[in-house]
Amino acid sequence: MLKKLHSLPFVFFIVSGACGLVYEVAWARYLGLFLGNTTLAHMCVLAAFMGGLAAGSFALGAAAWKFKRPLAAYGWLEILIGLYAVAFPFLIQRVQTATFSALSGAEFGGATWLVSKLGVSALTLLLPTFLMGGTFPILMRHFQPSSSGEDKAEWLYLTNCSGAVVGALLAGFVFIPSFGLSATLRDVGLANTLLGAAAVALAFAWTTERSAQTEMEMEEPQAPNPIARPVYVAIAVSGMAAMVYELVWIRIFAVTLGSSTYSFTLMVAAFITGLALGSLALGLIPRLREKPLLAFALSEIAIGVTIIVSIPLYEKLPYTFWQASSLLRQSPESMWLHNALKYSLCFAAMAIPTIFFGMTLPLAIKAVARPGRHIGKDSGFIYGANTAGTLFGAALTGLVFIPLMGLRHSLELAILANMATGVLLLWCSDARRFRALLTFGAIAASVLLFTTPQWRPAGFSRGTFRERGAAPASWTEYQQVVSLLKVCYYREDGGSNVAVLATDATRNRAAEKTLFIDGKADGSAYGDMPTQILLSHLPLLFKPEAKDVLMVGLGTGASAGSALCYPDTHVDCVEISPAVVESARHFSEYNKSVLDNPRMTLIVEDARTLVAITKKKYDVIVSEPSNPWVAGMGNLFSLEYFKSTDRVLKPGGVIVQWFHTYEMSDELVSVIVRTMREVFPCVYVFHGSSDDYIALGSRAPLEPDFARMEQRMRAPSVRRDLDRISVDSVAALLGLQALSPANVARLAGRGPINSDDLPVLEYRAPLAQYINAKASQWKGSDERLWGGRDLFSVQYLAGRPLDKTTSRSMIRAYTDPRIWRTNLALALLDNHTSRWPDDAWAANKRLALTPGAETPRELMTAFAPTSDWRLVERLADHEVAARLRAYSAFTPQDFSPAMKLLDRAIALNPTEDRLKYKREQLLRMMP
Repeated sequence: MLKKLHSLPFVFFIVSGACGLVYEVAWARYLGLFLGNTTLAHMCVLAAFMGGLAAGSFALGAAAWKFKRPLAAYGWLEILIGLYAVAFPFLIQRVQTATFSALSGAEFGGATWLVSKLGVSALTLLLPTFLMGGTFPILMRHFQPSSSGEDKAEWLYLTNCSGAVVGALLAGFVFIPSFGLSATLRDVGLANTLLGAAAVALAFAWTTERSAQTEMEMEEPQAPNPIARPVYVAIAVSGMAAMVYELVWIRIFAVTLGSSTYSFTLMVAAFITGLALGSLALGLIPRLREKPLLAFALSEIAIGVTIIVSIPLYEKLPYTFWQASSLLRQSPESMWLHNALKYSLCFAAMAIPTIFFGMTLPLAIKAVARPGRHIGKDSGFIYGANTAGTLFGAALTGLVFIPLMGLRHSLELAILANMATGVLLLWCSDARRFRALLTFGAIAASVLLFTTPQWRPAGFSRGTFRERGAAPASWTEYQQVVSLLKVCYYREDGGSNVAVLATDATRNRAAEKTLFIDGKADGSAYGDMPTQILLSHLPLLFKPEAKDVLMVGLGTGASAGSALCYPDTHVDCVEISPAVVESARHFSEYNKSVLDNPRMTLIVEDARTLVAITKKKYDVIVSEPSNPWVAGMGNLFSLEYFKSTDRVLKPGGVIVQWFHTYEMSDELVSVIVRTMREVFPCVYVFHGSSDDYIALGSRAPLEPDFARMEQRMRAPSVRRDLDRISVDSVAALLGLQALSPANVARLAGRGPINSDDLPVLEYRAPLAQYINAKASQWKGSDERLWGGRDLFSVQYLAGRPLDKTTSRSMIRAYTDPRIWRTNLALALLDNHTSRWPDDAWAANKRLALTPGAETPRELMTAFAPTSDWRLVERLADHEVAARLRAYSAFTPQDFSPAMKLLDRAIALNPTEDRLKYKREQLLRMMP
């Protein structure tokens, strides 16, 4: 019976590998909230994780020979890891509070603050990762071979990697989206604890049958393998190169697939799948294990050669993905196919080199490990050296290689490291006949590396993952499309690819200059300008006494430049990316050279960190993060974030939050606004560029001083800035308000909110982006189209007649092609031309808009006596349509004829609820 249980430890290692990846994802998210989402923070988390694994491998591997029951020792490690995971959410919360309290007097951004944060974060991961690092060598000790046997390194590595693939997918697609961070750690930790208990129970039930002679052989001291040190160095360099490749591939695929959390999950899963297949190949092909040192050397050289061959293909990945994804019908049902396509493309690009990487660790163990009790120590040292290499690879890639050398040259450096490692191992092996030939081949391949064409920046600047139409028919046609983009700026910094691209004007499109971050547009000099400008002017006009402004995100710098149009304001701008700061200089003519303005202080830091610890108070906070489907951006739409912003606002202060209705469902927009209203109950929604919206939030209702607004808008700097977006009066500015607090509350309703623990937006928004969802309910509830008695514009016009100048001003704003509100413009134009028929400017504007269908009024008289309630309803609909053409909140109409028809239809059929609903809607539009 017990012999049948021999495979159970492998099952245990699959499950613990899955748990380990779930922990890594969850812990990284927790520490990202504590440290901030900077490159340094990510490197710290990765370094702490890898450092703990390495230390555990060295220390526990060296002590593995002492354990009489290694499987029981493994079980106790898993129990401790699981219990720590359960306690982690409570621990990190208290550690964060204590750290903030202890450092309250330290200079923000100073060395003391930074070192303390990094040190505390590393300490929180040290214990569990140390324990994890010991699991592999201790299980190797459990499966220790006799002097004539063979170790199980490849099978253990296979099971651990297979579990890691499952864990990555479960964490990214199931556990965290469905249950949240704390519940995920609790449940997975408890499962891990049960697994450990099962291992302990099995160990005590197990009786290993060994002969006395075998035991004696295993206890005899053995000299260290003479090639151990070169192999330790080689496996460390190999681990470093692997991490360089992984991080470079992640950056390439961020532009290719989009930088959603699902894309990152699939990239990591594809990478680990290759490692698992490499171990499987090694286990299934005995010949690969006959001369492990030679096979190790050839694997290193093969890694370098296969990546050299694939380098020219990386530039084609965005086009390839566009071609493949355009074959799918973008619907919720095809989302899984879309993700499978992402995974397949990642795996295809990584497969061969990662398969060879999957062979290297088991081969290194086989090359130096001694049978018997020393197997745990030897495998622990190999595993520790490899993990230490990944630690340095992660740190150097993120902080040195990519920022200084870029993606391509970082890749080349790793290739040379693999080649050099392979050659070193060749000369340590006994393959004397092939040394010179293989060394020459490796050198020749390395020379070939520098003859491959360089990548063009435009290919990794503008992502194709948001394209909705068919891809160009050929690579040549795609290149012609890309060649139309003028690259004004391009930099690959430690965290993202940042580019500024310019396009010339065409017949149907204005000239444009756009900021791209990881392939996604995040600001522009023309199309996004209304949003960028209004984000600053709205709060500073509603709060004319405001002086201190905190701006979350620099972007093109246009918003910061607009805030500084007011001579008494000072702006603190927090921006996470140094490359974005550099790129803003390419928008100097649009942002008024804001980086050189002495009244702006630039802080290169994570916004969450800033609002959590700063002691400064602000009158206004302007928050314009990237889209919520981008990984990490949901943290800037969370309940905890809004609470932090409220903490740093002065009494009576306001926050301005950007959101959008394109590639967003009504449910997700409601999540954003509902979360914001948890902290700021009074939310006023204004319309910006196209489908952009601006939420102005405060704790108490706003009471604008219209006279003061008019005065401030007459200032030359303010007038010139707003004139760029066709807003030249208070009426035009207020006329951009779409929703008042009461209707915002009604639309938001009750439901889930976005929190750090349950990041709803980050995991649901990618689907909305994929299917190109439209938040039609939010757009269709625009109060300017059906009453709007609570709108500021209606209040403003109540004491001022809609004269010719004001009417033209509002029409000009609504007909700006970047804002474009046709229904409102038509209503105002019809009213305007009826009052001032000789205004040629208005007549030309009216002709430029598409006229609606005329209402057949003759139906009114032809069927007046009818008793058919359906026909009476139709007549009422026609009457409403006729009035709506000239109706808006600023130009009320007489709907009484339609009301009489509806009343008549209801009298004919009093049970029809649709008629009653229409009557209620019509009643809301009547004075």
